[in-house]
Amino acid sequence: AYTLTDNITGGTIRTAFGFSGNRADFIPTSGIFEFYGTGDGTLYQSNGCTLNTVYIDKATKGSIP
Repeated sequence: AYTLTDNITGGTIRTAFGFSGNRADFIPTSGIFEFYGTGDGTLYQSNGCTLNTVYIDKATKGSIP
């Protein structure tokens, strides 16, 4: 099992790829998650994982069939 210790109090987490969160104890109350770039990316949340603010600036378009 993996252990995650987090203390997100602000700032921006940027990724050109994706984010997968499935931990009920990951519930930041501030900060920004930014998804950018030209490649495909995914955003997956389950088990109560939440994100406070999300910006998506991706050049690709698509949907899950």
